[in-house]
Amino acid sequence: MTEIGAWTEETEIPVCVPPRRPRKSQDVVVTVWPTYLDSFERDWTHAETVQVLELYDQGVDLYSLEEICGLEVEQIVTRLIRLIFGIQGSLGDENAVANSGKPYSPQGQEMLRTGWRNGESLDVLAARLGRTPLGAGWKMLALGIPAVSAELRSEYFLT
Repeated sequence: MTEIGAWTEETEIPVCVPPRRPRKSQDVVVTVWPTYLDSFERDWTHAETVQVLELYDQGVDLYSLEEICGLEVEQIVTRLIRLIFGIQGSLGDENAVANSGKPYSPQGQEMLRTGWRNGESLDVLAARLGRTPLGAGWKMLALGIPAVSAELRSEYFLT
C-alpha cells in the first residue's frame, strides 16, 4: 500500500464534499459538517461575476473556472447556484439529508436532467434525491445542465 498524502491507494477520495470533523456532543462523538461553506460566501465584483457566467456559459468546467478565475471552486459553485437557480439563504445542512457525499447514480443524474427540463426547482430536486441544494446544484453545474438565463444575460450584459 502506497501512501499518497493523507490518502492510500485503497481509499476513495470523496469528490465535491467538504471535510467532516468529529465533535463531541454530550459525551458522544458525532461527525458534523462545519459551517465551512459560510467562508465561501463573499462579495463579488461585477467583472468577476461576468467572467464566471461567460466562461460557464461557454462550457468551461468548474475546476477550469477555478484555475482561470483564481477563485476557490466552492466560491464559484456557490455564486453560480445563487445566480442560476435563484437560491437565497441556506444551501442546506449536509447532516439532514440521506445521500450527502454519496456518488450520483445514472438514474439520479437523469432525474436531475428531466426534473430541471420539466421546470422543477433545485430545492424540489434536491429533496427528492436526499441531497442539499448545494450538492444537487453542484452536480447539475458539473453536468452542464442549467444554462445562463436570458434574464442573467441581460442583467450582466453578456453577449
